[in-house]
Amino acid sequence: MDRSQRHEEDSHSDLHKDSEQKLENQSTSSENNSSELEANQQDQDKAIERVNSMEQDTPLGQASLEQEISSEQETSDGEESREDEWPEETEGNTATKKEKNETWEWVKALGIAIIIAVVIRMFLFAPIVVDGTSMVPTLQHNERLIVNKAIYYLQEPKRGDILVFHAELNKDWIKRVIGEPGDIVEVRNDELYINGERMNEPYLDESKALASGALTNDFYEEVPEGHIFVMGDNRQNSRDSRSIGSISIDTVVGRADIVFWPFSDFQFVKRAYWDDSADVQ
Repeated sequence: MDRSQRHEEDSHSDLHKDSEQKLENQSTSSENNSSELEANQQDQDKAIERVNSMEQDTPLGQASLEQEISSEQETSDGEESREDEWPEETEGNTATKKEKNETWEWVKALGIAIIIAVVIRMFLFAPIVVDGTSMVPTLQHNERLIVNKAIYYLQEPKRGDILVFHAELNKDWIKRVIGEPGDIVEVRNDELYINGERMNEPYLDESKALASGALTNDFYEEVPEGHIFVMGDNRQNSRDSRSIGSISIDTVVGRADIVFWPFSDFQFVKRAYWDDSADVQ
């Protein structure tokens, strides 16, 4: 009985020892396997590093790296260049548009100025040059005048006005209005009569003082409707209605208002105003 129990106890003890030995062996085996895996991983990492180092050291590897770096730089430079060029192109387009707009504004301004000048020249005011001495001493040869064209859109020519009219095909004359439509104009003994009333002519005082005889020869003229009778202030050297007759109001260009050249002679043109029963005022 005792022997069998001891034998069982010994068997159990042996089994226990065997189990422990197996566990120790398994643990050792696991540790060895883990160490082998770590060693293999380290070997692989070293191999990869050596390969990379060899690739970089070889000309092909260096060229590849240089090509990659150059490509990256070109890409970066290209992006910067495009960024720089785009504003410049935009600024150039803007400048071109501004220049075109400025040119167009100048063209419009010039066109408007020309139109205004033409309108003024045709319908409102015009410069003329006194050609000859028929209006001396009131106006001198080669003086420049401003002729008011608009005034006769508002009223008919009046006695005493100095006006410009179309006397010939390509020539305008400048004279003083003496008689209006329906007037009877007469000079007797160097004195002017309108409808039987004597009219004083102060603009002739200087000429009469210098004249050796009568300044104006006697005449008699009835002015038709729609016409006016004109004479030059230099009565002894003027071709006017005494020779060509009364002129049509339709031929009148405008009234001479201002002498603007020579500047030293600048003045408003002297005009005489009469009514039917009074001398010049």
